[in-house]
Order: sequence, then C-alpha cells, then structure tokens
Amino acid sequence: MEQQMHAGSAATQRQRIIEVLARDGRMSTLDARNNGIMHPAMRVKELRDLGYNIATHWDSQADHADVRHRVAFYVMESNRGKA
Repeated sequence: MEQQMHAGSAATQRQRIIEVLARDGRMSTLDARNNGIMHPAMRVKELRDLGYNIATHWDSQADHADVRHRVAFYVMESNRGKA
C-alpha cells in the first residue's frame, strides 16, 4: 500500500515528466494522464518553480475515442534545476 502511494507521489510524477520530455522532446496533457499524471499543469508549474524551463504550446490531439481536444504540449527548453 505504501509503495502505491509513493508511485503516485508528486515527486514521482515530476520525475516521470522530466523523463518523457528528455526521451520524446514533448508531452501532452493526454500523454501525461495516460502515464498516471492526473494534474500535469500543476506538476509542470512545480518543475518551473524548481528552475526547469518548460514551455507550453497549444494544439489538438485525439483521445482514445478519436475525439479531438485542445491540449497543452510541454517542451523542455533547457535543463536547469532538479525535481
């Protein structure tokens, strides 16, 4: 039970965002939610507060039912700070 709580902690979610941005170059809010990050905007704000330079770009993306939604795409512009 304790492990499950830790797996969903804010720090773990921030680390997951950093890993995806480093690997893929960007992450949408839908991608984040599919990775267990239910409030990606807050996690990105926390990363910015820690010194990460993460830009937000707006676009549309289809969900699992192929319905298009306006979503934020986060892009790491530089690698400062730590989670």
